[in-house]
Amino acid sequence: MISLIICSRRANVTQQLKDNINLTIGVVYELIVIDNSQNNYSIFSAYNEGVKRAKYPYLCFMHDDIFYYTDNWGEKVLFHFQEQNTGLIGVIGSHYLPNTIAYWHDIIPSYLSGVVPIQDNKKFEYLDSKKSQESSVEVAIVDGMWFCMPKKAFETIRFDDAEFNGFHMYDMDICMQVMIHWHKQVKVVFDISVGHYTSATTNDVFIENLNFFYKKWQTFLPIHRNIVLDEKLCNYMISRLQQYYTLFDKYCIVNKKFNTKSYRLGKMILNPFLYIQRQTKKLIGKQVV
Repeated sequence: MISLIICSRRANVTQQLKDNINLTIGVVYELIVIDNSQNNYSIFSAYNEGVKRAKYPYLCFMHDDIFYYTDNWGEKVLFHFQEQNTGLIGVIGSHYLPNTIAYWHDIIPSYLSGVVPIQDNKKFEYLDSKKSQESSVEVAIVDGMWFCMPKKAFETIRFDDAEFNGFHMYDMDICMQVMIHWHKQVKVVFDISVGHYTSATTNDVFIENLNFFYKKWQTFLPIHRNIVLDEKLCNYMISRLQQYYTLFDKYCIVNKKFNTKSYRLGKMILNPFLYIQRQTKKLIGKQVV
């Protein structure tokens, strides 16, 4: 029995998604839709609210724009949690989190499993896609598009809505909590195939949450699971990541300045004068000709 929890950008999810779940899940379930059409929740607070409402022992946190290709996938979820050490499962993830600021998508090596890009969206090409003879593999992190956990985990941990805001890093943070505070394994599973319509967007809240994530967990990093690390490759990767996120951080600072009320007000006041200046230049140009 599984409680499906969705933080929805609309008042409700589409009938197509409801029908898809009903046809494929194969077990008793409930659908809990947190209406976030008015942006009253962060993803952290929405998921905590979903946990409160859930009545079944297993929880599935999912985006509102996915599609299931695997029949009886709910039975497979329950099967994976028969392993006592398993605390969280997802369908995409990474073996490694460095001790420098980086989002898991940008980390080498990553792990891809069971994700189908809908409408040939090239944004879903992940590095180091591998096949395995096992039904699952231990990783350091999974993507928040889709993941499942036992409800009893939330006797020990919770989505950190006290420190984080917005819609980023909830997946990385809850994975760290599962490993560090609940002492369970995080896994990517290979027997559940999920389609996804969109990819994540980045903004200044993204980089703020990312920075805070690394401050919060820095004493436990780096973390690697089920992989032997090549020192030369890791050093190169970390160097590139540091350069990338330094530039991205600068971009967000500048972008934030351009979106302040004072900047927009000043631009509005200057617009008439800038218009007159442009027209004067055009008139002078004509006279010169």
